Amino acid sequence: MNNKLINFIYLGVVTFLYIAYIYIDIKHFYHSKQLITKEKLSSKEIEHINQIGTLLTSISNLISVAFITVLIIGLKFVSSKHNFLNHFLKVNIIYLVTVIMAGLMINSLTSLPIGNSMQFAFIPLSLVLGLAGYMIIKKLFSFKKSSINPS
Repeated sequence: MNNKLINFIYLGVVTFLYIAYIYIDIKHFYHSKQLITKEKLSSKEIEHINQIGTLLTSISNLISVAFITVLIIGLKFVSSKHNFLNHFLKVNIIYLVTVIMAGLMINSLTSLPIGNSMQFAFIPLSLVLGLAGYMIIKKLFSFKKSSINPS
C-alpha cells in the first residue's frame, strides 16, 4: 500500500473533522451566548446544549480513531515500517502546527475562546508525542545494540 496515499486520505479525514468541529463549536458558542441572557432555560434547550457537547466530544474522539487506524494500517500493509512511521510523524507534526495556527487565527477573528479553538489539537498532540517518544526510544535501543555488537 502506498505510504503517501494513506497519509493523504488521513489528512483529508482529519481536516474535515477539524473544520466540522470548529464550525459546530462556533455555532454552539454564539447560540450559548444568546441563551445566557435568558433567566431560565427550557428542557429542550438544555438537551440541545448537551447534544452539541456530545457531538463535539465524538468528533474529537474520531481524530484518535483515525490516527490509530492509519497507524495500524500503515504498520500492517506498508513494506517499510520505519519510513511509514517517519512520514506519518512528519505529516502529523505539520497538521498540528497548522491546526494551532488556524486556532489562533479563528480566535482572533471570532470571540470563540482560545481553548475552544485549540482543544481539538490536544488529543492528536498527545498521540504524536507518544509516537515520537516510541521512535526515539526504539532508535536509542537500536543504536546501543549496534554499538555493543558491531558487525
